[in-house]
Amino acid sequence: MYGGFELVLAGNSGRFDVLSPLGQILVQARWSADGAKLTDGHTVRRFPSFPDMTMAALGVALPQVAMQDWVRGVPASSMASVVLPDGGFDQLGWRVRPQPVGGPLHILRATRDDGGARVDMVFDPDGSKMCGDGDAP
Repeated sequence: MYGGFELVLAGNSGRFDVLSPLGQILVQARWSADGAKLTDGHTVRRFPSFPDMTMAALGVALPQVAMQDWVRGVPASSMASVVLPDGGFDQLGWRVRPQPVGGPLHILRATRDDGGARVDMVFDPDGSKMCGDGDAP
């Protein structure tokens, strides 16, 4: 069974809702320049930043600033990157491979260069469908 997620990015802020296979919200993450919070329906945990929140929740700090471009299939323009022969790119210690699936759906696979984590996302750039999967140490 797979759950899903809804990701909304708005400049320096955003939200990420993790959904059960039946569509129930299991976890809500919210972040802005002022910090981040993670809610599981029972408790609210606050963090100084998005990377701090993802480290606590997933065991790996995800680069929020770069991810906003990665989900669009491109490296963050304000940071150094290396284009790979397969159409992917390396950035911030991550190997990122965007792949079109057909229609508006895309797959994004981001793997830590040290093999410590992998995040896979299938998303619709129009925002009508999203699901995700990932492994962390």
